[in-house]
Amino acid sequence: MKEVGIGLAILVLLIGMLMSVWLDIDFAASWHLGFYLFAVMPLLVASLARRERIVQFAMVVYLAVLVVLPFIDLSPVKPFTRFYSEVKPGMIEAEVLSRLARQFPDGGRFPCPVQRKLDDGSLWFQLDPNNGAYNAELVIVKMSEGSTVSKEYLPD
Repeated sequence: MKEVGIGLAILVLLIGMLMSVWLDIDFAASWHLGFYLFAVMPLLVASLARRERIVQFAMVVYLAVLVVLPFIDLSPVKPFTRFYSEVKPGMIEAEVLSRLARQFPDGGRFPCPVQRKLDDGSLWFQLDPNNGAYNAELVIVKMSEGSTVSKEYLPD
């Protein structure tokens, strides 16, 4: 019976780890505090069987993944989210584009989002039109008199 509890604790941690990585790939979840409120739940379940060394080891691995996750870009969503968060009201177009280049450098791991300037002067960024997973992920930066007025993130 003890082995079932240990196996269940490890299974819960494994599922929690896979879900955490998946959420980070699709939604850049590790950038949001609410993600960690969800992510600690498997640790609470596993803590019921924490006396066993194998469960303690699995908990350490799980925690290590949670700690490292915000610093690893598993998909282009996280740098796109960082780009969005760096755009501030009052920025001119060149500043906005430099923030984009910082997150998506030439020759970088992910292709630079497609950029368009709309008729009203707003800037439109599409994450990756060639990849169905990201082709509807958009950032729209509203410009007025050459500077940023507002921004909008439209997830895929």
